[in-house]
Amino acid sequence: MENSPPEVKPPVSESSEPGQSAMLKTARSTKILERPSETFRRKLHVGDGVIETRARCGTLFGKSVIHTPAPLNPLICKSLVSFWQTGRGAESLKIWNRYPGSGQEAAMSFKSYRVAWVMVALSLIIVSSFALLASSGDPTTFKVSAAGDAYVSTANPTAAYGKGTDVWVSKVGSVENWGYLSFDIASKLPAGVAVVRARIRLLVDQSYGAFPAQTVAGRLLADFNEATVTYNTAPAATFDASTNTVFDKRPMLGFTVFVDVTKQLQAWRSSGQRTLFGLVLTMGPATANAGIAFASRENSLLDGPVLQIFTVPPGQYGYSISPRETFGVRSAN
Repeated sequence: MENSPPEVKPPVSESSEPGQSAMLKTARSTKILERPSETFRRKLHVGDGVIETRARCGTLFGKSVIHTPAPLNPLICKSLVSFWQTGRGAESLKIWNRYPGSGQEAAMSFKSYRVAWVMVALSLIIVSSFALLASSGDPTTFKVSAAGDAYVSTANPTAAYGKGTDVWVSKVGSVENWGYLSFDIASKLPAGVAVVRARIRLLVDQSYGAFPAQTVAGRLLADFNEATVTYNTAPAATFDASTNTVFDKRPMLGFTVFVDVTKQLQAWRSSGQRTLFGLVLTMGPATANAGIAFASRENSLLDGPVLQIFTVPPGQYGYSISPRETFGVRSAN
């Protein structure tokens, strides 16, 4: 399979405008879209020639057509840069983004491919606006307070610290305190929606030590009971570098901290094994002497841990490019 369409010279239609290629009349496109986690297929018909491409987000299969399955991935796909560098044969660009039931559509067209390519950068902003449209309020954004929180200590591995007003995360030499959080969201997260972002909001109650310091969050592989969990009985966890949070200086009372747990929540959701989404917070390996106490759900002066989840409806997303085609962003059935 070649990377570019075969050269085709279809007959010029009498109804074509002066100077307009008849390829506008003969080019058509057939999309075969499967579930977002699967490979896309796209067929581009130009005259008698047919090109079929298969792609996952971030991979360029030729400069004629590309599709990306995830709602926000078009913002980071390197393929856009590749189009900018290699797409000289295109006279316009078309970008579409569909959300069932929204009925919203925006489109622009250009006579010159040069103008269209200049607008590629602006298209990122447009796509992001549609992709994040529902992230500003109900029902696609919701918050859940912690169902349980506690901390455990290597200094006293059989003690339970689940009823205090703080969740300590600290490291002083070989002594560490780890914070545990759980959220009951299995019945609250609508089926079929795509989670595009998830984060934990924490409020600082106390802190000490040498900063900068870094915390990291791990996804728990089993549930815990805040009243009885200890260092010896705490469940295992799997960690992800995307949850790293850097504190450049010592955080003061009331300081708000957001911990990105998007990948952890998506992995938990895929497992489909437990009702509670659980996390553990520890100091990073580079931290030697620092501690932060986050307000627990038992704290009467500060808000306890809150999980914020941003979702979009199930849909189809992607980029397509072909000669003299309209440039636009779509969100429609």
